[in-house]
Amino acid sequence: MSKILVILLSDPVSVEYLYFSPIAGRTFIERLCWISKKAGYKDAIVLYDSNSDGLKKSLINAPGQIFPSLEKASAGSDSTFVFLKPDIFPTNDFLKNLLLPDKKDTLYLTGENSPVIVISASDISRLSQMLSSKSNIDSLQETLSKKYPFVTFDLDNRKFHTIKDHGDISHVEKSLYRDLIKETDGLMARHFNRKISLAITGQLINTSITPNQMSLVSIGIGLIGALLLSFPIISLQVFGALLFLFHSITDGCDGELARLKYMETRWGGLLDYWGDNIVHTAVFLGIGIAWEKATGSMIALWCSGFAIAGSVLTAGLVYVMTMRSGKDDGPVYTSTSWKQKKDRWVNIADFLSRRDFIYLVVILAIFGKLHWFLILAAIGAPAFFLFTLWNNFSKIPIKNIPRDP
Repeated sequence: MSKILVILLSDPVSVEYLYFSPIAGRTFIERLCWISKKAGYKDAIVLYDSNSDGLKKSLINAPGQIFPSLEKASAGSDSTFVFLKPDIFPTNDFLKNLLLPDKKDTLYLTGENSPVIVISASDISRLSQMLSSKSNIDSLQETLSKKYPFVTFDLDNRKFHTIKDHGDISHVEKSLYRDLIKETDGLMARHFNRKISLAITGQLINTSITPNQMSLVSIGIGLIGALLLSFPIISLQVFGALLFLFHSITDGCDGELARLKYMETRWGGLLDYWGDNIVHTAVFLGIGIAWEKATGSMIALWCSGFAIAGSVLTAGLVYVMTMRSGKDDGPVYTSTSWKQKKDRWVNIADFLSRRDFIYLVVILAIFGKLHWFLILAAIGAPAFFLFTLWNNFSKIPIKNIPRDP
């Protein structure tokens, strides 16, 4: 049984004030449509029997359709309809976990003045007639409860926001930004990098800059930093290390923009992942070249080679094991292992793969000791690859290893 979100737009004032209000780069109604899609809903239907160019324009880039009635929407009798109060802003989890009725022609409510109504009607035309003349969900609840038996259920109030004014919209935006912080963020990334990247994203969110464009900018910054690291001059290396750090910060902006504006694509995920690894490879190479220029020792280039080999092999392994079968809105890096149940070794590997090491690069650059980092990387990168290989394949039957769909 498929779920369909029904958005009632009968009050022009509320339409203009609330549904067209921008929330982190998307209008309220756009977000409702996208949230329903992310939650696995078949469709989002906007019931509105008047012409509204603003409404049509708002839904151009959103997975929602405008219809004057449910009958016109051609919704099947196997569909479950979910009605929300116009001031309710749900989360993905709220809509996803909303119950599916186990009885036909039964109304599911949370009680009097329910903020959500769930019903699976066998006669769509009958339900549609009741909707056509109703101006809001409260009167709809009153009418439907007279025609259908109803059942009450509990609602998790923590998974939706009530919006009454612009202050509430600001609260929702802050919540959306908080949700962008990843569990995989390291200590410094969470408390320093992410705060700066979110501030940058906040300035970019209402511009036409796309996530992929931001990825290319971040990669460019990282490659310039790697170039500066190839000169055996401390001031240039410090500047290069700081650019490498800034690359790490801005690298968070592309994913933040993509998630906030619902612009995730498979190509974007690949660009972000492999762009990062290209920058890391360039940094290892740059440090090795600077060390070789300063000392004339081939050990520098050997260390670069081992660091690059370990890094590339690990990137390829993680991609094959955890990312290549990503959906159209991926792939997204979440772990070094494809195992659903994370054990101690997976947690150790994920901890070691975090980007906090970039701060070590900056510190060593200031003291002119970047070759120390390269020696550590020459040993650590291949060792980490072997550890990741063992962690993914040990005690795992061959038939359980993930393959392309």
